[in-house]
Amino acid sequence: MEIRKKLYIELFLFLASVVSGVTALLLAIGGYSEQVFLEYLSSPKLVFLNIAPVILLIFLFYGILGTAATAYAFGSVITLVISLCNYYKLVFRDDPLLFEDILIIREAANMTGTYELFLNAKIIGIILVTVGILFLLYKAEKRLGKKCSSKKRVITILLTVGICGVLYPVYQKDKVYTSFQNYQTLNANSQTQIFVSHGFIYPFIYSISQNKDKAPEGYNEKDAVAYLAAYSEEDIPAAQKVNVFAVMREAYVDFSQYKIDGLDCSGYDLYHQLQAESYAGQLYVNIFAGGTTYTEREFLTGSFHIKNYRSNVNAYPWYFRKQGYTVEGSHPFHEWFYNRRNINQYLGFEKYRFYEGDYETMTNSYYPEDKYLYSEIYKDFTNNKTTGKPYFSFSVNVQSHGPYDTTQNNGEEYLVGGQYSDACSE
Repeated sequence: MEIRKKLYIELFLFLASVVSGVTALLLAIGGYSEQVFLEYLSSPKLVFLNIAPVILLIFLFYGILGTAATAYAFGSVITLVISLCNYYKLVFRDDPLLFEDILIIREAANMTGTYELFLNAKIIGIILVTVGILFLLYKAEKRLGKKCSSKKRVITILLTVGICGVLYPVYQKDKVYTSFQNYQTLNANSQTQIFVSHGFIYPFIYSISQNKDKAPEGYNEKDAVAYLAAYSEEDIPAAQKVNVFAVMREAYVDFSQYKIDGLDCSGYDLYHQLQAESYAGQLYVNIFAGGTTYTEREFLTGSFHIKNYRSNVNAYPWYFRKQGYTVEGSHPFHEWFYNRRNINQYLGFEKYRFYEGDYETMTNSYYPEDKYLYSEIYKDFTNNKTTGKPYFSFSVNVQSHGPYDTTQNNGEEYLVGGQYSDACSE
């Protein structure tokens, strides 16, 4: 009879832990559609990866503290607090809570003052359910009596820690993480929505490994230190503070270099003229058909290991600002794409313009043409002249962005002589 009583409490605690994990999933969607939550439930494996850490956390407290009610109170409150932090961050900034955010808690605390927190029916309901379960656990434990024995507590702690040790590598595997394609409602091109598509607890734990800098193959710290010692940090002389414009174009290639018979290359004449007047060379990138921000952020930071930055990073825009430059940029596409809205500020941009509330007022085109982008870059440059400060601009175009239509053209003929097919190459 005594064994049954203890099992009854532990079964109750297990079910309560499951409910706490489910509430974290309910909050994981932030301001996105409730349909996303239903899509979570369609993947038992995804549900398990989100709920298991909550169960293990509560049972770890059970082993440490010895009472189910207290263990549930600590575990569920921790789960609820970080889930609400993620929820509000998604609603206010369309940016999820990553492990690195915990490491910069002071900056996060300062930022909360700029937003007005709120309660809605969902949050109030979750709080009431949590308090109700805690009350029932307390009453049940008080009625059945006796705390968990010391021996059982030790076994619970060891078992919980052991399971965590087995599961943790699974949470860090890229292959497992990318196996979930939960994008019926969400967009796979948004870093934020990729995170949301995995729930909250699971991608939060996965983000631990993403915070670590990885040394490139063949890296030697002593050699790097010796190499850098040959250079000294100096300010740009006032007479040499030229205006700097960098424009990254999607999928741009000079086809004239391939000597294709019958291909009209007159469109490159101005480009070749600029080459002749400039320092020019070939750029080789480490991505293909996606991952645009790897190239742009590698250019801006000089780093090959790009992260989902959560705080100011050592980047050229910050350097130019330190040198007295105005630092701005422009990209006539959605601000949520690759989370540029949040990350560009960490790279050092004072102002960055996007499609929302800006280019969308100029054209109905989903991919605004370069004529709008270039004219706005020049307008920002001329506006800056009144400040007397030199200007640094980094912009990314979108006119030439894929997908590319293989069924329509504008009637112009680029290839002549019938040597090439209109069909796509495999």
